[in-house]
Amino acid sequence: MKNLLVVFVKYPEPGSVKTRLAAGIGAHEAAAVYCRLVALTMEHIVPREPTAYDRIVYADPHCSLDYYRNWLPCMKQFALQQGDCLGGRMHAAFSESFAAGYSKVALIGSDCPDVSSLLIQDALNLLDDCDAVLGPAFDGGYYLIALKRDCEQLFKGIDWGTGRVMQQTIERLEGARLSRALLPVLRDVDRIEDLNFFRARGYDL
Repeated sequence: MKNLLVVFVKYPEPGSVKTRLAAGIGAHEAAAVYCRLVALTMEHIVPREPTAYDRIVYADPHCSLDYYRNWLPCMKQFALQQGDCLGGRMHAAFSESFAAGYSKVALIGSDCPDVSSLLIQDALNLLDDCDAVLGPAFDGGYYLIALKRDCEQLFKGIDWGTGRVMQQTIERLEGARLSRALLPVLRDVDRIEDLNFFRARGYDL
């Protein structure tokens, strides 16, 4: 049985990343913060047991994979996101991962400083007894979703970027009669108050 962690990443061009944060601190500083968030994520997701799960960066397609390989040499596997919207891209990543032979797949973004390898392993372990695992975010979204089979309807008709994402996803799960487990609620960095929250805790962001 092979497990996979998918990490969604954008190339840190000012004006294209962390736009809500940029409204408070400017586009260049927001891009710099995003770089530090990605570096922190890459550090935190290294599995304690090398065989626990593989890792792959699913990169925003506005830049070629060479940019990402040069930026993130700590990672070995890369793929371009496919699809016209976030939901379509997430579903495509799951579909491709299952087609590649993985039995359990978890997907995260790169802006939640408290995500850890232990949390990822917990999500994968929970899939032994349920169909899906969600990591609720403080703002009503989720920072992690893990599945053990393809389910396109979880990614359709979701109001991405709003506080309704988590509840709508739960409704899709219930509609598909899929069981779920929840991880602890964590905070990601989308707005200046989130940034200040983590800086107050000692994070170098």
